[in-house]
Amino acid sequence: MKISEFDAAAVAAWLKLSEDEWSETELTAVMDAAKQYVCDYTGLPAASVAGEPSLDDYADLTIAWLALCQDLFDHRSAYADGIAAGRQGGSAVNRTLDTILGMHARNLV
Repeated sequence: MKISEFDAAAVAAWLKLSEDEWSETELTAVMDAAKQYVCDYTGLPAASVAGEPSLDDYADLTIAWLALCQDLFDHRSAYADGIAAGRQGGSAVNRTLDTILGMHARNLV
């Protein structure tokens, strides 16, 4: 299945979420953010332009996109638990959030 063929209900099923655990608005935002992340990371467009390859041309990117959807849904806060982040007694910036912001940073002085 291609990334463009997934809707919020299909992603919710993949993530094994029950109906009361998600909303379409929330999951659509996660799906869009994950797609943009994969586009920015790979340099591939979301849709084919002039016969050039796109995200849908690579089956393994669908799995990466779904894994990223899971991560974004599960870690919806800016800070990760200090213990999970490998630090005792403190919080660390969510790595996915840090990566997304880093890809768009323009003030790298």
